[in-house]
Amino acid sequence: MNRSIQSFIRVLFISCSLLWPLPNANGQGIQQLKRVRISFSPTLNCPENLLAQSPTFGNRRFLILKTDVTLSEKEMAGTQSAGIVLGGAMAPGVFIASIPMNFPLAQLRTLGFQEVAPFHPSLRLDPELQNSTARQSTSSLREYNLLPMPGIKVSEINENWNSNWGKIKALWEGELSRFTIIANTEQLNSLLNAGWAQWVEPSEGEIIHLNGVSSAAGRANCIKVSGAGILTGLDGKGVTIAVGDGGMVENHGDLENHQENLVSTKVASFGNHQDHVTGTVGGSGLLYADKEGMAPGAYILNASTSSVISTGADLRTKRNVLLTNNSYGLTLTCSRAGIYNSTCSYIDDQLIKFPDLLHVFAAGNQGNINCGTYPTGFRTITEGYPVSKNVLTVGAVLEQDQFAWFSSSGPAMDGRVKPEIVADGNNVVSTVPFDAYDVKGGTSQAAPMVTGTLALLIQRYRQLNSNANPESALLKGLVCNSADDLGLANVDFTYGYGRINARKAKLVLDNNGYKSGIVKSLESNIESMVVPAKAQGVKIMLVWTDPAGVVGAAKALVNNLDLKVLNGAGQTFFPWVMNSAPSGVGLAATRKVDTLNNMEQVTLNVTPGENLELMVSSGMLAGASQKYWLVYQWVYPELVMTQPLEGQLRKSATKMPVRWDLSAMTLTSMKLETSLDSGATWSLAISIPNPAALYGEYTVPSGDFQKRWFRLSGLSDGVTVTSAWVKTLVSVQPVVTLQA
Repeated sequence: MNRSIQSFIRVLFISCSLLWPLPNANGQGIQQLKRVRISFSPTLNCPENLLAQSPTFGNRRFLILKTDVTLSEKEMAGTQSAGIVLGGAMAPGVFIASIPMNFPLAQLRTLGFQEVAPFHPSLRLDPELQNSTARQSTSSLREYNLLPMPGIKVSEINENWNSNWGKIKALWEGELSRFTIIANTEQLNSLLNAGWAQWVEPSEGEIIHLNGVSSAAGRANCIKVSGAGILTGLDGKGVTIAVGDGGMVENHGDLENHQENLVSTKVASFGNHQDHVTGTVGGSGLLYADKEGMAPGAYILNASTSSVISTGADLRTKRNVLLTNNSYGLTLTCSRAGIYNSTCSYIDDQLIKFPDLLHVFAAGNQGNINCGTYPTGFRTITEGYPVSKNVLTVGAVLEQDQFAWFSSSGPAMDGRVKPEIVADGNNVVSTVPFDAYDVKGGTSQAAPMVTGTLALLIQRYRQLNSNANPESALLKGLVCNSADDLGLANVDFTYGYGRINARKAKLVLDNNGYKSGIVKSLESNIESMVVPAKAQGVKIMLVWTDPAGVVGAAKALVNNLDLKVLNGAGQTFFPWVMNSAPSGVGLAATRKVDTLNNMEQVTLNVTPGENLELMVSSGMLAGASQKYWLVYQWVYPELVMTQPLEGQLRKSATKMPVRWDLSAMTLTSMKLETSLDSGATWSLAISIPNPAALYGEYTVPSGDFQKRWFRLSGLSDGVTVTSAWVKTLVSVQPVVTLQA
């Protein structure tokens, strides 16, 4: 083995167990960070060898600082004035810090820091590399991802780049930047000794597409048309979406005049994947109306895979992009499944800086794989992209809401819920070159359904809020809290919070069912609400955009907020929390305090007129305060037919899907009825044996052009319940509609 490698590995393992003597009983402790026992020393009495153990670069030294209290604004300002740059919070009150070389450590106490520890080599290296670096050939080249230390500018690294550190392959710039390098183990060792790398991990490998929507499945059809009690038809106009996929999209009539290529080449392995995804997001339906995408009025920019992430800041500031769709991912390696890595940290930091930008990711298509001791299908989310906290990760269901066997499930490595939401991703028809259409399936197809639906909701939010943009945390809470619960009751690792329901999400916006707040560190806010008439239940979600996590930490969550609800009878309701252990992933969620996720949902039955108190509490925050959103949806008894809709054109002698929403009531029988005389008389169209299925099929009779009305009816506790009825037009001609 190369001697320098031996030396580094020896230092690494010695550092893991090194404990400084306790100079006094106060202000010193031992803490577990990233699986390593770290000894903290009082800032007033630091051992001399502490500085020798700390990495340096240029005129800066890198340490771990600890405070027992939240830093005040004055202390934060004093820290900045002293030239100290705080990085991520490794645990409550524990920060990676960059300080000037000549700064006296004893003065740290005046800035609010009681304890200090060196930044051990083991805290900077992915466990896989700790286990394998010494066994690799010195000359073997490998790709690595790196995050630089806080306070180090990218330009400073570039200007001082040493060929002994390997070669830079890619750079994602931001306030938190990510390098991808190619190096052998000797070069990697040299780079680590240079001091500027905060974290090094194996590169994630080659990006792949995730093939394996109908707008009606997610109820987007209900908010894209006017009529049937819907006041505003939405099409996503004015919203710009960047699609990171296989690069250039080729000519198609459905994409003319509202699509632009940012690159002039295609990723060969993706074929026409990007064309199909783009059409699902926003195809206009110009050639065939029934093949319209989710947001036909949106403007779409096409680029190559993760370039929409690495250039996300420019896309937001220069092109006004509010959404990106990312229907790509990585090949699953079970040992790294669900890991929060440097890509996640970069993404979460970017979305903190641009709070109205949201990245939507496909969950992956490895749902039939068995990973370790988990049941088949669980913990099959890859590391990286979809594991980020502040993105929206989308799984897939089949047309009738059955779970798609190929869709990857959580939990993330730290136990967080992934995916957060699901959508139809099976047998999706969309655009391919040239003016053609094709059928594809996968979470690649589910994600653009959600992305396009979000564009419709952004448009509606702007209509209601003087053209302002909604924050991404609000959008996530909006669609997740209003989703139709599937699978295990409440949240689970397969369906997340459920299948997207655009109709219900829009109603939350229309009813102003959301509010924002700011909670200070270690404090609580209380919001009061009076239950409206006829409401039988409520779904409440707390969601916030969390600061970038420290890679390798036990938990990705930095700022822990907690929600609990007190009802009029004095009962307290906590969020639904899943058990992430292999033996617990298939069990229903239970009510408890959530310390992992930056989304928490409380549901409860209510009585009209009673008062509810919503308490949002914070642990020790990385800053003075944290903004959050509360989204709430009152649950009323309702039977709403969502397909067909008013004014639809149907071809005679063909099957017509029938869909509905059913809330806060149980129907013992149900049927679809039809009328030919404006609702004067009704006849049975089909019987529906399972009203809870929310799906049926009706064969439209043969015949010439006619007007035909439809309604749903059923029995609830012996009382007949009927949906609003709609008029459709039936023709023998092969007409199609944008809601089909």
